[in-house]
Amino acid sequence: MVDLPAVGSHLTDHVVVTFAAEVHPDVAPEGAPTLQTILRLTASGSELAHDLQITPFVRRHPDGRRSLAMSVSLQRPDGEGSVTPSGSEPNDPAAIRWPFTCLPSNVARLRDGWRTALRIAAASGLLLRPVDMEEALAMEDAAVDTIIAETHTAFYHGVGTCRMGADGDHHVVDRHCRVFGVDGLRVVDASIIPVVPRSNTNLAVMAVAERFARLTTAS
Repeated sequence: MVDLPAVGSHLTDHVVVTFAAEVHPDVAPEGAPTLQTILRLTASGSELAHDLQITPFVRRHPDGRRSLAMSVSLQRPDGEGSVTPSGSEPNDPAAIRWPFTCLPSNVARLRDGWRTALRIAAASGLLLRPVDMEEALAMEDAAVDTIIAETHTAFYHGVGTCRMGADGDHHVVDRHCRVFGVDGLRVVDASIIPVVPRSNTNLAVMAVAERFARLTTAS
């Protein structure tokens, strides 16, 4: 009904790579918290402060083993993706372009965060086989980049595909969450956030909802 070329464009997301190492079962008894801390840090040489997040958590295996896992998330990746139709029918699947690990700048920062996480794990004194961390830290850049390419995931924090802005050429909604060119239609969710924030997106989505509630009350 309305030609808004920005719909589905400008997708950004957090890129994650995770490793795990076995620890003594007493470190994480049944009933203990699985996740307690999050570390924010800046990749070496990065111009963006706090562009990495390391999240350590416990994996409890059915056979009683315990592992210390660490997810390393790139919070402000370079580049943009998109979500577009793959065909003309309503049930045709979406075509998702997610290019972030194709960019060397993103891979280099993830590699730096991955090695930092390994050093933290090695220094914890909790690992059953500290030599595993020593061997991993000795890996060449290309080997680490292969791990990133083969094991990375999204953090399911995608935003920007209906991003908020000043015009309907490059944005989908205005500052009142109204869709350009469509009367009575608003978008109030993560998709209107212009760029993925350096935090889990639930915080930003709550702020969006609070803002919309105030706008609705004011009107």
